[in-house]
Amino acid sequence: MSTNSSAKSSIKISIPTKENKQASQLRDALRVIAWQQFKIEYEGDIKGLKLYQEVFEPEWNQHEVHQMNLQQLMEMIKSLGYTVSEVLNIRNKYYADSRNGNRNDRPQNQQRNSGNRQYQEFSEIPDYDDVEPY
Repeated sequence: MSTNSSAKSSIKISIPTKENKQASQLRDALRVIAWQQFKIEYEGDIKGLKLYQEVFEPEWNQHEVHQMNLQQLMEMIKSLGYTVSEVLNIRNKYYADSRNGNRNDRPQNQQRNSGNRQYQEFSEIPDYDDVEPY
């Protein structure tokens, strides 16, 4: 009798702390903002998903933001002139546009409409905006 080792996953379930989850969301929001700006400024011939995967992503993965904790991320966001709510709204709209097929950096099969969910705007986010950076 043989057991199928591929059926067993070596990945362990991990539940992030609230702070780690918030930091991850802010990091992703900054990635979205950086990617949108990168697409505007890039002057090469590569486009779409290939541009993201081959040019932007390797650079993004080296960015200092990956070493920052929640407080440092909030400080950085503030230094860029944004509020936490603003960057989260940008992120939320980006993903809402993706679900509605309004982004051109996804492969065709991922652009299909996966529901007409409207994005929820973050006007007040006490978990973020009430925390003072140190």
